[in-house]
Amino acid sequence: MEARLRVGASSNIGIYMLQPYIRRYKELGVGPEVDVVIDSNPTIARHLSDGELDVAIMEWWHDLPGFHAQAWRNEPVVLIVPPGHPLARRTDIDRDTLSNMALIGGEPGTGTGRLLATYFGEHGPFPTVSMQLGSTEAVKQAVKVGLGASLVLESSVREEVQNGSLVAIPVSEPGLSKELMVIYPSSLDKHRPVYSFVGHLCE
Repeated sequence: MEARLRVGASSNIGIYMLQPYIRRYKELGVGPEVDVVIDSNPTIARHLSDGELDVAIMEWWHDLPGFHAQAWRNEPVVLIVPPGHPLARRTDIDRDTLSNMALIGGEPGTGTGRLLATYFGEHGPFPTVSMQLGSTEAVKQAVKVGLGASLVLESSVREEVQNGSLVAIPVSEPGLSKELMVIYPSSLDKHRPVYSFVGHLCE
C-alpha cells in the first residue's frame, strides 16, 4: 500500500488558498492520499524539520541545509477596512498614510513584521499595533465591527470583498506582498509523490 503524502501549511495558506489545489490533486488520482496539517508557520516549520511532513507551504522559511525551497506564489498584502471607513473609497494606500495608522495585529509568527520592517526601512516610521489578535478570522471580525484596520493577505478576504462586508485597499508602489514558499527535504527531491504534488502546486 502506497504511503500517504504528509502536507503541512501555515494557517493563512491552509485555510484560504490550498484547499482547491488539494481537491484537484485528489481528482487527478496521480498520487497517494494526502494528509493535510494546518498550523502556525513556526509549528509547520518545526514539523518539517523534524521529519513529520513531506512537503510544507509557508509564509516564510529559514534556509536550512538539507531542504529545497522554491517560490510558490506572490501574494499581495492589502489594507482592510469596513465599508463606512474614511479610507474605504481609496483606490490605494500610500506608505506615509500607512505608517501613521494604528493597525490590528493578527497571528504571530507569519513574517508580516519582517515584511513591514523591510517596507518601511530600518528607522520607520512604522504603523502602531492597536491590538494583537490570534488569527486572520479574528482580525476580519474586528475590522467588520469597526474596531480598526489591518493588513492581511489578499486571498484571505476575497469572499468578504465580494459580498461587501470588507473593503481591501492595495498598497501603492512599491506595494506589499509575500513570497509564499514550497519546501521539502532534499532527500525527497526525486520521490515521485512529492515531485508530483509540488509540480501540481507550481504548474
